[in-house]
Amino acid sequence: MTYRRRTAEGFTLLEVVVAMGILATGLLAVAAAQLTALNMASRSKHLVEAVHLAEAQLELFQAMPTVGLPATGNDPNNPISISTDPTDQTVFNRRWTMTPNDPSPGITRVTVSVDWFDEKFNTTRTTSLQTLKGL
Repeated sequence: MTYRRRTAEGFTLLEVVVAMGILATGLLAVAAAQLTALNMASRSKHLVEAVHLAEAQLELFQAMPTVGLPATGNDPNNPISISTDPTDQTVFNRRWTMTPNDPSPGITRVTVSVDWFDEKFNTTRTTSLQTLKGL
């Protein structure tokens, strides 16, 4: 009587289940990373828009004399909506502060701040830019 040895062909059920578990874990990690990237892209978009608004106001202040301008102020256009995406309802509020003779006599420090509410993180964000302007 001769015995024929069986050769292993294919995978066992246990090997398939383990492989599927490893694959599912990897796919979940990739999906979580994708969601984080999308949230950060949205946050970066709003930050770029806020910096743009602050830079535009600073450029206006650089072009005009500082004598007679209020020391603090809010933009009369507040709230400002600049998104072309109808699903993005983010609005910005711009304000400024002028501090004469800072850091030295004849120099005015101009600070422009832009606030917006970040719905994804449920918090108010602020960015500020400063410049120095001579008389």
